[in-house]
Amino acid sequence: EWSGNYFDGKGILYWNNGEKHYDGYWNNGKKEGYGTSYREDGKLEYIGNWKEDQYDTNNGKLYYEDGKTICYEGGYSLGKKNGYGTSFRQDGKIEYQGKWKSDNWNGKGIWYWENGKVYYNGDFVNGQPEGNGVSYQATGEIQYSGGWSKGKYSGQGTLYDEEEKVEHSGKFVDGEYIEDSKK
Repeated sequence: EWSGNYFDGKGILYWNNGEKHYDGYWNNGKKEGYGTSYREDGKLEYIGNWKEDQYDTNNGKLYYEDGKTICYEGGYSLGKKNGYGTSFRQDGKIEYQGKWKSDNWNGKGIWYWENGKVYYNGDFVNGQPEGNGVSYQATGEIQYSGGWSKGKYSGQGTLYDEEEKVEHSGKFVDGEYIEDSKK
């Protein structure tokens, strides 16, 4: 609907080329409530709730440029990924599943290898392993269990070899083994 000098209520906006741009609800000329946006070529871009022209929902879906493959499904707050969500690679396989804050992996989550096996399961801060977590080899065997800082082994932890036998157990700093805890 057109109200005064802006859209208000349910309506459809089109690109100049005639392709649908947005189909959903408006408030005072801004996307507000449930709606679907499309790229200029007509391919699907996003489905979910909006607030003040930005993605804002507990469960929105953002699509890759092909308009078919989901890139991210989960929470948004004022246009940024927030809360629980899942990101996908372009082949449709899961990349990450867990908590987000301001478009970054933040909180408990699971990061996956391209083959679909778990790469890391644990705590994240600003998109990197931080806190406690377990990393795995691409074949699925455990690689490291313990503390992390800025994506590197840090604090108490255990490093395993390819056969999951303990290689080092003790203190790690900046990704490097420092001392043996068995002494």
